[in-house]
Amino acid sequence: MEDLLERAKGLEWTAARPGWLLDEPYTGEAVISDERLAEGCFRCRHADLAAAMLEFVCENTWVNAKPAIARPEEDRFESMTALKAELGID
Repeated sequence: MEDLLERAKGLEWTAARPGWLLDEPYTGEAVISDERLAEGCFRCRHADLAAAMLEFVCENTWVNAKPAIARPEEDRFESMTALKAELGID
């Protein structure tokens, strides 16, 4: 899909690339980086993603770009045990 967008002429687009989504409250601390998640940032809260996407549209930022959105989280959200539990893996 991103390849099609990149080739489209006259079309403004943004392909948001969130980290592994996390259903926790908004923080306003998401790190937005170009194409790849910033080092140490693995998860993205739904509300932080929504806020970032609203910013992209309302402020006309990241046009024709692929911003990655995530933030560092506590170990209880990023540990191997936590990720396995979220996936339902013993």
